[in-house]
Amino acid sequence: MELHELTAMDFRRHVGDEFRIQYGGEQPLPIRLSAVAESPHRAANLREPFSLLFHGPKDGWLRQGMYTFEHDAMGRMDIFLVPLGADAEGMRYEVIFG
Repeated sequence: MELHELTAMDFRRHVGDEFRIQYGGEQPLPIRLSAVAESPHRAANLREPFSLLFHGPKDGWLRQGMYTFEHDAMGRMDIFLVPLGADAEGMRYEVIFG
């Protein structure tokens, strides 16, 4: 499936799953999909906007940018990732699909 075809429902079934991010390190960085949120705002003829919240390790976090994500069921995809800061569960990251 192409990235522009993905919807919130495609990710919702994988909340709690581990995704791996290729970032140039020896091993991929494991992060967990924590939540999927749909936006009430939608432009005509476009998919419904949604965002993804991920949690990763507190130590060693990624900068904002494009990364290759891997998931056992969804495969590989290049996605723009934004760090939000840490909470009790680890470093938080957001991905927005418009």
